[in-house]
Amino acid sequence: MEALLAERHGPGIVVMPSKSAFYRLVEAMSEGTHAFGRVPSRRSAARRPSGAFTPSSACRRGEMVQIDTTPLDVLVVLEARVSGRPGLTIAVDVATRSICAAMLRPAGARAVDAALLLAKMLVSEPLRPGCWTRWRCRRR
Repeated sequence: MEALLAERHGPGIVVMPSKSAFYRLVEAMSEGTHAFGRVPSRRSAARRPSGAFTPSSACRRGEMVQIDTTPLDVLVVLEARVSGRPGLTIAVDVATRSICAAMLRPAGARAVDAALLLAKMLVSEPLRPGCWTRWRCRRR
């Protein structure tokens, strides 16, 4: 190693650390890579696929919206006097971390729920058909 350093940078320019310091440095830099471990662990690390998810970021409002459904830990009485757990489907803007739309459904989410959530995000409440009769107020 000293000969390689002298060849690349000139003799005496780069000082070689002691053996124990060198091995500590190599161990710290190779941690988690299995570079000096057993052959089976190196092979399994080499065959492992890259991560499934890539980090993403949004800079502008509405650039990226995440939709998720979660069952709530609440029992409610549904139609026909049957009890069940409702599911909360919510759309969250990643850039502003604000809730774009949300809905509570008696059963698990379906594709129709995602479409309805999208419609709720795009059309404001006063512009939806039947809004004024539902709230029992008049347009002024």
